[in-house]
Amino acid sequence: EGKNKELGDQLEARMAKASEETRYELAAKYRDLRKTVLAISEQQKMMTSPERDVDIFGFYHEGSRLALQLFTMREGKIVGRREFFWEDLPEDEFNSSAFLSDVLTQYYSTDYVPREVHVPSDFEDRELLEKALTERKGRRVRILDPQRGEKRDMIELVEKNAKIAFEQRFRVLKPDMERVLEELQESLELPRFPARIESFDVSNISGAENVAGMVVCENGKMNRAEYRKFRIKTVEGSNDPASMHEAVARRYRRQLDEQKPLPDLVMIDGGKGQLGAAAAAMRDLDLEAIPMIGVVKPPRRHNDISHLLIKGREHEPVYLDSHSPALRFLQMIRDETHRTAVSYHRKRRELRDFTSELTAIPGVGEKRKNRLLRNLGSIQRVANASVPELSPFVGQKTAEEIFVHFKRQRALAGGGQTSVEDNGAAATRGDGDAGGRAVAVAASGNDDPTVMTDEVIAGEHIETRLVDPEGDAEDLQPIRSVDQTGQIIKPRKRTRKRGERSTNPHGIKREKLSGEEAGD
Repeated sequence: EGKNKELGDQLEARMAKASEETRYELAAKYRDLRKTVLAISEQQKMMTSPERDVDIFGFYHEGSRLALQLFTMREGKIVGRREFFWEDLPEDEFNSSAFLSDVLTQYYSTDYVPREVHVPSDFEDRELLEKALTERKGRRVRILDPQRGEKRDMIELVEKNAKIAFEQRFRVLKPDMERVLEELQESLELPRFPARIESFDVSNISGAENVAGMVVCENGKMNRAEYRKFRIKTVEGSNDPASMHEAVARRYRRQLDEQKPLPDLVMIDGGKGQLGAAAAAMRDLDLEAIPMIGVVKPPRRHNDISHLLIKGREHEPVYLDSHSPALRFLQMIRDETHRTAVSYHRKRRELRDFTSELTAIPGVGEKRKNRLLRNLGSIQRVANASVPELSPFVGQKTAEEIFVHFKRQRALAGGGQTSVEDNGAAATRGDGDAGGRAVAVAASGNDDPTVMTDEVIAGEHIETRLVDPEGDAEDLQPIRSVDQTGQIIKPRKRTRKRGERSTNPHGIKREKLSGEEAGD
């Protein structure tokens, strides 16, 4: 036993040294070897236990993090050990009694139930859980919280191992965020600790709907309340550096005007062109002292990071180790920035497609569209309006066209089963039960969650709303296009060029089969 302890201490020291040198794979090997040594030592200690069928629980808890160990004894020997970790427990409301009750209930809902379960402390539902486990096993099951003797020694040993697991998981093998940020500061030679990082990315398709997204990371955590999105106003066509210049200039001009905090590091998703444009914007605002980096992607691997460019030292690219926590941290921020920009671009594009629905209806031009939006307030309200509500702004005939058009769209989306003609006729009357029912059907989508965006139409500020079925702003879809007879307009199919591989799985399969047959 003494030799096992000495060997375990040596392995722990080697593991810590390897981690400090960022040799994390070697540290993991020392960790696994040390666990094996500890398991042998524990088995030697517990071999003399008279209990034949016991599960022993112990845990260690700090703040919002917890490590739990479970040792399984069968016929007086340790035959298994399991580890469980929690990282987001409520710090101020943690209740060990409720925690144990929940853990045991969930664990034994699917796992083997032993004759005895040993826990470090009693909890309120212990007797109820004992009865439930007894019924499930078909014989008496006891849940004990030993206070003295060999059983208590076993509990304390499991708790000690839980603490070791906690240290390894949260302090040794998983460096805390402060250490990651210190590594980032050292690698980039930053003048101050990067507590606040702001990251930018631009998004467009062939120069259409130019937008930019910005995210904020404070002390290693993303602060979603500080995210910002920019609709690029001064750039025509596809010009990412110019779009980046506008977004950065607008962001920090406003921060200065409102005397809000400035970042310790600005991160740009792009190479020399975008980094240079962003640096020029900061220079115009006398903020060139704030460090800036560009994140460069490798060719054809847009999810990775090739290297970093530092403002003022663009000719000296910085390469971080692919296993470096600092690199993984920057990649996480870059991915979140890209997601924010692309998501906003998609919403803008779908908003544009959705608003064009009105002008596709016969009799509705730009003037009438603007008049409807100005008076009804949103596209959703226009789509759900009855003929009497529409006619004051576009006339009776065009109001009927609009009503029937959006009714067809709802029918295509599965929003109604009633005859379009019947509802249209009833809605034109706007009175009596039939008219009331028609208006109710027309407004049947009003309870759906919505996403509000801003549009400027004919010089006036209008709130525009899009239906968001899941309420997460990630599933906005344009209404399917139909012609005036209600028939779906099928999208044009792209003709595959000669020699080009098919992207259709069935087509690929046929190509493979034909190739095999040719080989035979």
